[in-house]
Amino acid sequence: MRMKQRWLLVLFVFLAGFGLAAAQAVPATGTGTMAGMITDPQQLPLPGATVVVRSASLGLEEAVMTGADGKYKITDLPPATDYELQVSFPGGGFSAVTQERIVIRADRVTAESVQLFESIVEKVIVSAKQSDRRVVDLEQIGQVTEFSAEFIEGLPLLGRNYQDILNLAAGVSDSDNDGNPNVLGARAENFKAIVDGVSNQDVLGGTFASNLNNDTIESVEVIQTGGDASLGRASGSFARIITKSGSNDFEGTFTLALRSDLLDGNGATGNEQGDFQSIRPALQVSGALVKDKLWYFLTDEELRDDIPINTLSGNNTLIRELNGRRFLAKLTWQVSSSNKLTAQLRDDPFEFTNLGIGSLVLPEAGFTQEQGGPVYNVSMESVFSPRLLLTSRVAFSDGGVNLIPNNPQDPTDSSRFTSKGYDINLDTQSISGSFFRAFEDTRQRTTWSEDLTYFVDDFFGRHDIQTGFIYEKEFFERDQFQGLIRTFRLQNDFFGADNDPEDAGRKLIVNEFFGIPVASGGLVHLEGKSDNYGIYITDTWLPWDNLAINLGLRLDREEVSADGFIPFDPRTEFNTFQRYLVECINASEAQGTGEAGVAQDILARIFPTEYQEFLNNLGTLPADTEPIGSCVQGKAFFLTFPKQRFTDDCKQPDSDRFCTVTLDNFSQVLIVSGNRPEENFEVINNNFSPRFSISWDPWSDGKTRFFASWNRFYDKVNLAVITSEQGPDLRGRTFLFNEASGTTSGDGSSASDPDITLVDRNLQTEFKDEWTIGFEREIAPETKIRLTWISNTFRAQLQDVDYNHFARDVGPEFIAPVRRTVGSSDRVVGFTPIGGPALCEFDPVVAGLAPTKQTIGSVGAGKVLVIGDELGVPNGFGDDCFGFIAPQSGVLVPISDGAPDLFRRNLLFNNVLFLSNLNFSNFDGFTLEFIRRMKRNWQLNASWTHGRAVGAADSFADESGDDPSRVADEFGYTGFDERNILTVAVTTILPWGDVQLGSLINYFSGTPFSIRERVSSHDAANQATFRTEFPTHRRNDQRNDPHLQIDVTLEKSFLIKRYNASAQLLIANLLADDFLTVQNLVDGQLQATRAFGRFYEVRFKVNF
Repeated sequence: MRMKQRWLLVLFVFLAGFGLAAAQAVPATGTGTMAGMITDPQQLPLPGATVVVRSASLGLEEAVMTGADGKYKITDLPPATDYELQVSFPGGGFSAVTQERIVIRADRVTAESVQLFESIVEKVIVSAKQSDRRVVDLEQIGQVTEFSAEFIEGLPLLGRNYQDILNLAAGVSDSDNDGNPNVLGARAENFKAIVDGVSNQDVLGGTFASNLNNDTIESVEVIQTGGDASLGRASGSFARIITKSGSNDFEGTFTLALRSDLLDGNGATGNEQGDFQSIRPALQVSGALVKDKLWYFLTDEELRDDIPINTLSGNNTLIRELNGRRFLAKLTWQVSSSNKLTAQLRDDPFEFTNLGIGSLVLPEAGFTQEQGGPVYNVSMESVFSPRLLLTSRVAFSDGGVNLIPNNPQDPTDSSRFTSKGYDINLDTQSISGSFFRAFEDTRQRTTWSEDLTYFVDDFFGRHDIQTGFIYEKEFFERDQFQGLIRTFRLQNDFFGADNDPEDAGRKLIVNEFFGIPVASGGLVHLEGKSDNYGIYITDTWLPWDNLAINLGLRLDREEVSADGFIPFDPRTEFNTFQRYLVECINASEAQGTGEAGVAQDILARIFPTEYQEFLNNLGTLPADTEPIGSCVQGKAFFLTFPKQRFTDDCKQPDSDRFCTVTLDNFSQVLIVSGNRPEENFEVINNNFSPRFSISWDPWSDGKTRFFASWNRFYDKVNLAVITSEQGPDLRGRTFLFNEASGTTSGDGSSASDPDITLVDRNLQTEFKDEWTIGFEREIAPETKIRLTWISNTFRAQLQDVDYNHFARDVGPEFIAPVRRTVGSSDRVVGFTPIGGPALCEFDPVVAGLAPTKQTIGSVGAGKVLVIGDELGVPNGFGDDCFGFIAPQSGVLVPISDGAPDLFRRNLLFNNVLFLSNLNFSNFDGFTLEFIRRMKRNWQLNASWTHGRAVGAADSFADESGDDPSRVADEFGYTGFDERNILTVAVTTILPWGDVQLGSLINYFSGTPFSIRERVSSHDAANQATFRTEFPTHRRNDQRNDPHLQIDVTLEKSFLIKRYNASAQLLIANLLADDFLTVQNLVDGQLQATRAFGRFYEVRFKVNF
């Protein structure tokens, strides 16, 4: 019954507009008028000029001549969106000018004034909304898709965001719907949108910075491939967005968009859902402050949205909220006949609430995010002659993001398990508690650019030469709190019943990870900046009328700096440790200690290559060295010391620092360590980007184009990369928690060594090498097809990799240290095998390839542990002795976890993530496009993209590379790889009553995902490390099901007295498909999102 009532309400709301029109209005059956003034280069009226108006869709052509005042007026023009205005002055020495895509509306006057220039070149630059008349443009570089404001307005784009337009272009997809598209295999942060000549990339991470309403957009140009040398600092693709400007005529538009659960509150499931509503009023006005001199454009949109999110079960809905504003003010001043000044202000303060929540994440663990900020943009266009044009621009953006947890943690509360934390239940993958991060930051960019265009028509053909300079200064600053992350699971879920049956199911094994420095409650200050310079030159050369060659070169210099720490390499330090250890063993042997031979044997097996090399290069010990069974103070190896440690870890006599640390469960070593001094460091890169493309019209008829290109695009080093060394660093601890008594036990009193990030001081800029071959053909008036093959190789991609851990294969054997007391110190003199049963499992069975096993012991109830039958012989499998922490008689005991053990190189750190150019990825595919510009009242843009994107990670901070034992499993499909994407966007004016229909059809073949197992591993004493296993031994080897989505919109135009108005009904996801998109399957639990289903939106618009 409720569903039927809602459908009736939908029908009532939509038809109410028609009822209002019938009661107060008359049908919009009138005609329009085009009028304006034609002037000469000195802006004097030009009488006798010929003005021709055409509409291809109507088959109409009208011609008049200007009067003595240079003015013209053409009346009785039927409404259409494809009018063309052509102005010429035969015999006057002026070039003809053509303006396209002019919209004529009923009972309105459209002003179009034109200035003619001397006939020096054939090509004359006009306003940004104009384009070449030809459907197939020989001079077009690469693969470019254009969208006009009229086409955008007629499409069913829910939310009216500019990213929705980008997704209409071939090869562009946004599978996670975060507003950051992936284009032809590129990472999301590699895409760059340019709004009115200014980058809209976030200075921190490279994603989009500002929000923009579609209704403010005049045109969008998506450059999928073949961008010229004026485009840089992005290795994905580009989009140029031009916003609207004012004119001599006053124009106003009020728009109201409404969504509500009263229209469709059940999504796709039919079950009762929560209450939600969305209201978006918008006002847009433009006109002249001083006619023919000073124009304004102003738009303001308020957003009050409830965003329903389906749970995975589909039985209930979670609500996120958006409160925001999108504002644009623009002034255009015709300073003189040759100079035009434009000043604009954009602002987009947004507040999202209940972010981070989901089917498995409770609202208390979510957070609120505040973002946005103003963008100031001033430009001057100067026409020195019809040959020479200059555009100068200065801009400044001042944005930022604040993250506020719904349930903030207390930085002063350090109690175990009873304090607030971000609690992850590893048994169910559910999350509760309090979000683990809070921050407030500033993100700024200052831009200065100069772009010069010069036309040459008599030097071995025609040339369109562009050259320019750009300087961008970027700054980022943040104060961040790193709170507590806690994972836990029931002990008996993994280890069976404990010794005390009454405690079964009540004890939790808890791992806590917290930010350091502890003294400041995990609060750190992040700051980074960059200075970026770019110069370019590009020449589109037409040696003949049917051949166009584009040659370009771009030079970018980036100087990126931040505070950090003196770098160190754990691998080098580890090699030093091995060398000293060999010297100690030899020194022990010289003293006649019997354990040295065993130690040498074990060492040779652990490090066979390095051991032999050290033996070959071993020299005599220094004269001042006194061997005393193990490493003496003078020969203790050097390790870099963390920037913050607990006070009981070390003692500090004199100026040296001495520490005794546990060496991965089996020894202790005396260490002389050095503090980690701070430093300010800078990464400087000079990047040369050559560009080449060629277009050929073999029949010289303007209807065919064969094209090919090779281009190199350099990206940038984002400030998120350069500041990652500043922390916050993490430490962890593990203990038992008794739910019944609320008490803890175990080794939680000692924390793990810190996890840190090191930034490569020789960091390079990521870049893409792009190859394209294509064919384009006009197959009917205003209609073309285009086939493009693309091969992209993304090189020097950033990735962080753990350099502090390594796996080893010494065969199935358990070794223990041999120690000797020297004075008051217990020192290691060698290693020896342990005889008899051991609580250790080496080399678990992997696909039946492991050697024969034999039982050597058991733990708990029926937990059988095995060991290989041939001791001390490497067998091709990483050794697995530790990992899980099992409670035994109230004590946490390490046992095998089924994953190769990871051993540390620098014993004062846990994970040391080295961030460098350690990755690459590839994309190969093709796009097939069918494009029809507006003709006979319908327009269409359709494309099919088929491709294959592979790589080892999807972003530099991806967990890939964090586990050295699993690197071989990580190369595969990227997470955004869509094998097939079909997109059809069409608008048409129906043959009755000013009704426009728009439709958008999308078919996606499904993105890949991984089956993963996440464990908190304890391969080293007191060191907890999150590890990801791929049971299938391949990342992203699963794939989501394909799905089809259809969106439609129907708009009816009418008159309310003398005002044009319209009512629009938009239906998103017409098929009401609540398709599931899986990101990962972790420990048997889905990490996924489910589509809500069908949405209805009603929009009312009044033009005044």
